[in-house]
Amino acid sequence: MAQNQPNTPTPDITKIIESMPDYHQEGIIEKKFDKLPLVFVEGHSLVKVSITKNYVNCSWRFDNDVEGLVNEGCFLYDNGEIEPVNGIYYAPPIRFPMKYTMGPGVFAKDAKQKIRTITEHARAQFNRNFDPNKWLIRYYNRQIRIYNYANLIKGETIKFPLIKKIYELKVVRMPRIESPLKHEVVRETQVGDYKILFNNDVIKFKIYSFGGWAQLIYIYNDDAVTEVEVKYNPFGEEVREKFDVHRGDLLLFAQGREPKAQTRILMRDIKWS
Repeated sequence: MAQNQPNTPTPDITKIIESMPDYHQEGIIEKKFDKLPLVFVEGHSLVKVSITKNYVNCSWRFDNDVEGLVNEGCFLYDNGEIEPVNGIYYAPPIRFPMKYTMGPGVFAKDAKQKIRTITEHARAQFNRNFDPNKWLIRYYNRQIRIYNYANLIKGETIKFPLIKKIYELKVVRMPRIESPLKHEVVRETQVGDYKILFNNDVIKFKIYSFGGWAQLIYIYNDDAVTEVEVKYNPFGEEVREKFDVHRGDLLLFAQGREPKAQTRILMRDIKWS
């Protein structure tokens, strides 16, 4: 004979939602690209890449000798709120950028207050074409530069097809480029700890990379297949690996660099100050 089940009350949905842990979960949206973005974060290595010199790189560096002294960093000013930010942005050239020179150095513990003081002085100087409510503020070597956020394009984190992984080196197939870039014909190149050799001529494009190292290579020769040899020395002894790529491949070779633990701690201190 079946026993009667206890009559358990149904929990309130509001309480259920409020009890859920408050943390971010990464998700991936698949998207097709018909051309290479001007700025982006390579998603396998997390190297920031720009194929144009018109970029703002938001990296953080702190002084090695003076604890908590900021050498480089970026802040988002949004309707009076100031937050430290990372990333890379495309910034169209502007004729008269907003610049300021700081006096004493900026320390992590009072960085937000100093930046807030700068923004108060800056608001009175902007013309009608400059959004007074949302700016990207870059601090570098005691210099402040303020960008109209509405004019910027933030680089997305994109995982293009990974065709080869050799220890920490990622080889990624990229979509085509549309704008002319400076380039040279090479048979070898260096990406961080990795020496990369090709058995035929290839094209190396000039790009800018941060948070690691990257090279953009186009397989442009008469051979259907080009052999790639990678030399590296992870454990005190040289290792060599070979693989094939194909005519028409546009490849990004990238090695990421982990941020220092102290940098993460100091950024957290700025955020919660």
